[in-house]
Amino acid sequence: MVASIPRDDIAHAVRRAFGPSVRVRALEALTGDASSRRYVRVRLDGGSPATAVAMLLAEGRFAGGDEIGTAAAVTDLPFVAMARYLARHGLRVPAVYWDASREHGLLLLEDIGDTTLWAAASRAPTEARALFADAVDVLAALQAAGARDRLEALTRALAEARRSAALATADEIILSRPHPEGREVTIVRRGQLAAVALLRPDDDPQLQGLLATAPAPEMFEGPAPRHLADEINLVTRWLEGAAGKAELLAVRGRLASPAVGGAILQVRYDPGRHRHAWPPGEARGRPEARPSRRPPRRHAGSFAGGR
Repeated sequence: MVASIPRDDIAHAVRRAFGPSVRVRALEALTGDASSRRYVRVRLDGGSPATAVAMLLAEGRFAGGDEIGTAAAVTDLPFVAMARYLARHGLRVPAVYWDASREHGLLLLEDIGDTTLWAAASRAPTEARALFADAVDVLAALQAAGARDRLEALTRALAEARRSAALATADEIILSRPHPEGREVTIVRRGQLAAVALLRPDDDPQLQGLLATAPAPEMFEGPAPRHLADEINLVTRWLEGAAGKAELLAVRGRLASPAVGGAILQVRYDPGRHRHAWPPGEARGRPEARPSRRPPRRHAGSFAGGR
């Protein structure tokens, strides 16, 4: 038995998408595809566009949809997520006029007509070569977009790994942020959160007690093990967010990190206030320059025959 068309739900979607003056004049069921979705052409009066297409989801098919063949809960219909992805890369997709997939199990889409690529090429044989060339260009653009996305994901992962690795080389970092009841002190050891406490302002004995009771970090060589990598990444992101808001009280070891915000923390370091602690790199608080491995440049006069 063919399910009936939800006329009231479609009319409601039309009013939400185009305004109360636009009315549904006629509904025309379209031939579906291999999925459980159904499509209805909606002919409109009282505004633009003249037609739209209602995509009707099968009952209970919002979660996951036919694209992934499972009822796992998702926040976006895969059709909508894929359309957004393609549009972001400059590929033409039907516009989504109204998304009522959760409420009524339907989407109101742009009507792009019934003509397929094969039908267009058959109708105009002299233009077939150009039509198929355009289709190949779209496929090539789609393939290139996927490659760029994979490259961007790899670049982000490598940058995050560098930031985390740099933070994990510092034996101890002590940060302080202002708090209505004093100061919030955070201790990070080898990229791992060691302690957080609310202390009274300028109460050095409290700080020393916190340092004494904070646990030692788990030591490792090379990349962080799996059970520590997530923690170090979270601490790194927190450190980036704290830049400009926290005061760097002390650093034990070297902190020469490419992390965003690291330089701001270094600039805010006050060596005159805490002379017992060494700032990152040199005593002026700037990152320590890496030694050059290039041979020294010879002056022109040192060559044989030079003047």
